[in-house]
Amino acid sequence: MVQNTVMWLERWFSTWFSQLLPLIPWVLGASGIFLVSGIVLYATRENLFMQTRDVLWSRAVKAGVWLPLLAALSLASLGLTVAREAFILRFANQQNAQYSKLEDPSGGQTVQGSPSASYEVVQRFTRTFSLQPDFAKRLGNDPEATLRNYLSQQTYFNGVLKDVQDGIKRDKGNILFTRTYTVIENKTVALDNANVEVNFEFGDTGAGRSYYRTGFVGKYTLQNPLNQDVNVSFNFPLPANSGTLSDFELNAAGKKVESDDLASGFYSWQGNIAANAKIEFIVKYKNQGSSTWSYDFGQRREPIKNFSLKVNSPRSIKFLRGSLYPTNQVGPLEWNLKNIITSQNVVLSFPELSLRETLLKLFRFADAALLLMLVWAILYGISRKLDLEPKRFALAALGMALGIGAAAVLLGYIPSTIAMWIGAIIAAMLGILALGTSFALPVALSSLAPLAFLSGGHAGLWLLLLALVVVSSLLPRDSLQRLQGLLPKGKP
Repeated sequence: MVQNTVMWLERWFSTWFSQLLPLIPWVLGASGIFLVSGIVLYATRENLFMQTRDVLWSRAVKAGVWLPLLAALSLASLGLTVAREAFILRFANQQNAQYSKLEDPSGGQTVQGSPSASYEVVQRFTRTFSLQPDFAKRLGNDPEATLRNYLSQQTYFNGVLKDVQDGIKRDKGNILFTRTYTVIENKTVALDNANVEVNFEFGDTGAGRSYYRTGFVGKYTLQNPLNQDVNVSFNFPLPANSGTLSDFELNAAGKKVESDDLASGFYSWQGNIAANAKIEFIVKYKNQGSSTWSYDFGQRREPIKNFSLKVNSPRSIKFLRGSLYPTNQVGPLEWNLKNIITSQNVVLSFPELSLRETLLKLFRFADAALLLMLVWAILYGISRKLDLEPKRFALAALGMALGIGAAAVLLGYIPSTIAMWIGAIIAAMLGILALGTSFALPVALSSLAPLAFLSGGHAGLWLLLLALVVVSSLLPRDSLQRLQGLLPKGKP
């Protein structure tokens, strides 16, 4: 960060010098005109010159006491600009770096599919071909082998062909060829209940990218629809773009399931379920993702009798247009659906996950917060008839810039939210120490104002509340009594 700061200062001074260089002749010309005018005035009207000099000098002395504040304000603004530019350069370097000290999100836009269940049904189909003697002679000495080769690919059944049995016999000169197919067909079992809960936690990397951590818990219940025991297969699709799944666990009827073959992308269980019996599956895992999270119903369009999804998130969430919107948005988001067969999905988006943009807004607002602190404190002091010492205001401005600068440095060592809070607290404490506790309200709230951009899309609301506090603090103290006098009075 130090190297980036030095490089930016070098560019800043070279830019400003190149911009100020054309103004030097104008400044010298204006100074010469002012000097010549003073000499002419002194030579022609000495008394008027002396009076003008005394007036200008007295006013310059009075205004000069505020020069330290202007110098401090300029220095503080330069410090805030340095902190902002150093932050931009450091994040740009970290984004392009191949290696990082901080954790980078390993997952992308996670998509969790809905599980499916099915049971096997063994079915037998028989086909018989009656061949007349003339046609049988054309098939040669072994008509069974000829027909078997001819009909080997002729299957018209759903499911998996398990066995084929052929038979041939003669009946009054005719040849009867019989083929029996044994087919295993998977019948879908509708999920009686699907209760899913997802807890989101958010973090950020040193490269300015934010990510979420999910704690997924899904409870699925199904019932054997037959009056006999069946072999049921439960297939839970592993989430797409999920990075590394940790603490993954699938329990069937309270017993942990181990699955070695995950090449198909499913974590599966197979077992026997008694007639009309129910079984519950519990799936748990944790993973990392970024930008969006989805629950996909539409891959197989299988029915679910009762579906419930509960999402706990400390950040605001948006939903993809055309997706399933929550049935309850008060508190945790909830989707409670019954007897659904849908091609829609639940798609959650976290639009405020760009940490770099959030912090950049915060640093850009720091200049306005510094100016707000000075103007508000001066007006507050005038309305409360407090002593206004320019040197103290200068120290308060430098203290605020120092606090924001400390936050920019701490971003490289601790999480961004904690770093910005520490910087704001440092700025507030230094400002109050410089101006005194009488100015605690404008100094503290102005120092905390940039933190409004950490609220996740609600910065406008917090700044509006701050504006109301500013205006209210500057109103005369008897304004409340005047307002009460305007209100209608009730009957005694």
